[in-house]
Amino acid sequence: MADIKKLTKDLKQKPYGGAWAIDDPKVILATQNFLDENAYYDIINNTNVNEYLDNYFQFVKSSHNKLDGLTKFKSLAFSLGTTNTFDVFTASHPTRRLVSFKGEYIYHSIMQRTIYGHTNSLSHPDQLQSNDCLIISCPFADTGAEHPHMNEILARCDQLKVPVLLDLAYINIAQDITVDLKHDCIEALTTSLSKVFPLGHVRVGMRMKKQNIDDGLDMTTASDWVNKLGIGIANSLIKEFDANYIFNKYKQKQTAMCNQLDVTPSKCVIFGIDHKDKYTEYNRGFETNRLCFSKHFEIGVS
Repeated sequence: MADIKKLTKDLKQKPYGGAWAIDDPKVILATQNFLDENAYYDIINNTNVNEYLDNYFQFVKSSHNKLDGLTKFKSLAFSLGTTNTFDVFTASHPTRRLVSFKGEYIYHSIMQRTIYGHTNSLSHPDQLQSNDCLIISCPFADTGAEHPHMNEILARCDQLKVPVLLDLAYINIAQDITVDLKHDCIEALTTSLSKVFPLGHVRVGMRMKKQNIDDGLDMTTASDWVNKLGIGIANSLIKEFDANYIFNKYKQKQTAMCNQLDVTPSKCVIFGIDHKDKYTEYNRGFETNRLCFSKHFEIGVS
């Protein structure tokens, strides 16, 4: 079995490693104000999961990206970040091979190794097989843009009837992303606020499907057995801040960092992409190297 260290390359401790939400001072202040102004039991008793889901769906819809077919995904469920959705998707396809593409979120490789004893990281759409199920991020985790083979991947999954879970975790810190959600193969979408606002430890996300199938996420949402404290915080921030607030505020700082380091601005505002192999220590298995600037954006200045 593969050594875990070979899968989880320790980049988080490096100056531009990992992927982090920006500690925006206005967001932090708004979060603290919400907690100061609302008693714990008031949050628990007054928080409505369906209101949160409706607001979050509109938040995603209002991003400056072209998500053609988004409105087809009308069945909304609460998810503990995106990870909760990944686990439910994998469990719902027990006879299929879980696959991902090189440079993807490492969690999928760890799950593959746990289930099969090895990873299933693909390099090209031609490697997809009819018995697969695929999790892929858009924006793609390694570049903050569409995967370079995204259209081919979805077309092949349609052809082979491979179910796809599309991870939109970075959609509200990105602009100019284009993805056709009308493909039959796309079974579900998932997203979270962990990279939009500094809420990674609060674990608030959303799963979107075309219909309610009464699985674990549908059941816990319908039963209101959800993270109400996290939902309360998240809902207050969604109402207060524009869907493109983070991107718009930090775009100039991203450009300045990219100029300073001689890398290319990603469509995701927290990343710079190295196409010249100047920063090979930040390679995550894909063709380019990803640098995250979140920790370097000025904190405490509104």
